[in-house]
Amino acid sequence: NTAQQLPLSELLRDFRRVSPAEIEGAWKRLYEHSGSHCAHQNPGDCPGESCDFKTRHKYVSLVTGSVLRFWDLIKECQRGETVKVYRVETKDGNRFVGAGIPGSRVEEVKEAIRG
Repeated sequence: NTAQQLPLSELLRDFRRVSPAEIEGAWKRLYEHSGSHCAHQNPGDCPGESCDFKTRHKYVSLVTGSVLRFWDLIKECQRGETVKVYRVETKDGNRFVGAGIPGSRVEEVKEAIRG
């Protein structure tokens, strides 16, 4: 993210203060929409139905359990991307820690682990 500082004169010229009551409806619509829709401004930038860019809900495949012995395989399957570690609690209260795997690489990771 990059932030740009605007002079106060520009802020006052281009924006106006609104009350919570004025913005509440729009905020609620945006909040609901962001649960399952990406935030791409240009449809051409969106890779499609599975896009989760800036959504509140994401589907992540995890490798859990004794993953350290497979760490190099997991890193290899990420093809240069950073391996993200997730701590998750499911709706029914189960907790997991695991390495996140992009959906497009799940089968590749499974095969590598099965070896």
